[in-house]
Amino acid sequence: MTAGRLYDLGPDGTAFTPPALLTFNYSADEVRRLGMAEGELTLFVYDQPVGFRKVSNQVLDTAAQRITASLSQVASVYGIFGSIPDRLPPRTAMRIGEPMFVSSQTYITSATELSLGATDDLLVLGDGTGLGVDRTEYSFDEGSFARYSAPVKLLGEGPHAVAFFSVDLLGHVETTQSQALALDDTPPATAVAVSTPSYGSYVSPLPTVKLSAQDSAAGSVPGSGIAKRM
Repeated sequence: MTAGRLYDLGPDGTAFTPPALLTFNYSADEVRRLGMAEGELTLFVYDQPVGFRKVSNQVLDTAAQRITASLSQVASVYGIFGSIPDRLPPRTAMRIGEPMFVSSQTYITSATELSLGATDDLLVLGDGTGLGVDRTEYSFDEGSFARYSAPVKLLGEGPHAVAFFSVDLLGHVETTQSQALALDDTPPATAVAVSTPSYGSYVSPLPTVKLSAQDSAAGSVPGSGIAKRM
């Protein structure tokens, strides 16, 4: 990322014979705050329609915090620019699709899509202005990591762990994150109880019918529970 300070001079087109020595001051504290390399500061001038170009015959004096240049003609806009290094790794977030239910655990099914998205930071956590994300990788249940490209799904009832991290374009590696999930594909079972008097499939005119439902364990984890009764 490039950052800098602009200087507006004028009147535009003013000529100097012999060339004039112009001095452009900067703040070393500001340079350090931005994380820029002071020794790489460079003076540019804006020329239409080309845009900014490097000024020739310039001298950087870091002790005096200034750049001097010999100019025969003044343009309207000058700027001191330097590069800000990308210091931080990306941040990766998981989005859990539907169906999904959260109680003591986060329950999903084999139809639930898991999506990963990453944002690269520059200097401050959350600034989102890094150079960009190179790749995101994930693994299931401590298996080998694979490059993420599209939403994925889990298979097999029971507990699972999804690990994931991202790497930015400068090679900064995010600390691996992990999300615990419980996969439940087993529907609940409902039992019917009819009050007496009854005989076989015959009941009295005013029977009492009771329904009870139980959600069985999904692998080695408890079932997610009964959402509704009808």
